[in-house]
Formats: sequence, structure tokens, C-alpha cells
Amino acid sequence: MARVVSVLIAAALLLIPLPARAGGPLDDVKTSVDQLLVAVKDKSLEGAAKRDKLWSIINQRFNDSEMTRRVMGKNWAKLSQAQKDELTGLFTELLKRSYLSKIEAYSDEEIVYDKERIEDAFAQVDSMVIHRSEKIPINYRLLKVQDKWWVYDVIIDGVSLVANYRRQFANIIRQEGYDALVRKLKEKKAEEETLEKAG
Repeated sequence: MARVVSVLIAAALLLIPLPARAGGPLDDVKTSVDQLLVAVKDKSLEGAAKRDKLWSIINQRFNDSEMTRRVMGKNWAKLSQAQKDELTGLFTELLKRSYLSKIEAYSDEEIVYDKERIEDAFAQVDSMVIHRSEKIPINYRLLKVQDKWWVYDVIIDGVSLVANYRRQFANIIRQEGYDALVRKLKEKKAEEETLEKAG
């Protein structure tokens, strides 16, 4: 189950926001997931080439600054624009390296879409991933900006992705300071790059 959940977190996190249509956010989420899974199943791509393809699709519309802002919470307002830009880049790299390889491990789990709830510029789309006898609820939280729905948080079996990272980042900042957070993210990036070169 741990592998399944990690794969779902990755796939859910890296959705491609599409222009809003009459169908609303649920249709947009479904379309985005379908597009991502088509690329995952493309057997003509392997290894780094497949990861590059997936990320190029994802990165067209991934609202990395909005997610980073929400992860930082009240600490976001304390940063200069240069710090915000740097942190957004580092956090995006963290997500990319942590989850992209897990997306490739998707193995035809069934995805059932339940309902959507819309309130002004915010929406939530509820779905269920079925893996054998396991049913894992996944809720997408979206924000509408200039006629596009952007996924800014994903709740897997009751656990918010944004809230989870917010707690981790806040603890580091409280105990060691903001510079320590940046240093740890840079060290993690360097470590992953070294592993990629070795592999």
C-alpha cells in the first residue's frame, strides 16, 4: 500500500491545470490525469527521456509559486522577492526529484471521480483510487485564476500534502532559521543530482 500511496501522491500533485470549460474543475482534473497517464504508459520513452517528457508536460501549467506560498504559510510574507524566487525553484526541484520517478511506477490502478464542489474561485474535486481491495480517497483543492483551475493542494486519505510540507518547513525555520531550510533543500538537490549521475 505504501508504494501505491506514494505513486498517487506524485500523480495527484503534478496535475496539469487546463482552461476551465463548461464541465468545470472535475472534468479538468480528469482530463489532466488522463493526459499524464498516457505519457506514463508510452513505451517508446524510457528512463531520463520519459521523465523529461513528463516534466515538460507538467511544467507547462504547474503553479509552483502558489503551492510554495501555501507551504510556507505566514513565513512567506517575511521573504524578499529574491528569496521567494529561490525557494520556489528549490521546492519545485524537491517535488520533481521526489515524485517524478514514482509516477512511472503507476500500474493501472482504477480512478473513480465522485463529485466537485465550487465556491467562488475555489473548488474541490473528490475521487477514489481503487487498488485490489483497497480504496484510497484523493481530494484535489483548486484555485481559479484567469479562467484556469490550478491544483494547489492534494489530500490523500485525509492527509494534506501542503500541510505536511508546511509543518516540516516551519519546524526547520523555528529551530534553525530560514537559511537552514534553504541549505537543506540545496543539499538534497545536490545529493539527488549525484545519485542520478552515478546511476
